Amino acid sequence: MQNTIRKSWRSLFVQPSAIGSLVFLSLLSFLVLWIPNFSSKERGYQVTIIFSNAGGITPGTKVFYRGVEVGRVLRVNLQPEGVAVEVKILSAEQLIPTHSSFEAVQSSMKGEIAVKITPLATLPSQKAIAKPLDPYCNPKIIICNGSRLQGQEPMDMAEIISSFESMSDFFDDPEAILKVRAIAQKTATSLAEFTAALKKINQSDFLNNLER
Repeated sequence: MQNTIRKSWRSLFVQPSAIGSLVFLSLLSFLVLWIPNFSSKERGYQVTIIFSNAGGITPGTKVFYRGVEVGRVLRVNLQPEGVAVEVKILSAEQLIPTHSSFEAVQSSMKGEIAVKITPLATLPSQKAIAKPLDPYCNPKIIICNGSRLQGQEPMDMAEIISSFESMSDFFDDPEAILKVRAIAQKTATSLAEFTAALKKINQSDFLNNLER
């Protein structure tokens, strides 16, 4: 009788503990598989873009890819070849073709500067591409962690404004306008003379063809 009672008590404790162990192992397996994937997405990856000048880029400047914000500028450092802009792409799952343009552009009417990435090539199936943090990442296909890229010449807003001011000053000068009109008239006269001469040549060729 006592043996029966002991067995029943054991079964009450052993079965739940076995179930609990299975549940614990299942959760542990899930975490082992999920955490590395989650951490890689959250960790992102870093690249360096070389510009001839910063063009208003500062730490915290937003980075856009196809019009979607994908990262931020971490640091801006002067180097012999120009300005090295260190960028963090927020997700390691974000694939960007190496053959892309990298520009500093004005992103709003307030004059805020952003780094704009525009793809100039299409990528093959993502299943066949090693990710940016993968040790087998191919920098000839996609931007990998640690890649160094060449940026395009940023627009200098001060130079653009200065150019518009120069144009405004030019058109406010009466003598300059008279010179432009004189050039336009000469061009129009020359074009009319050329057209008339071309017509005469065509007519002469036509008459020669008729005579034959």
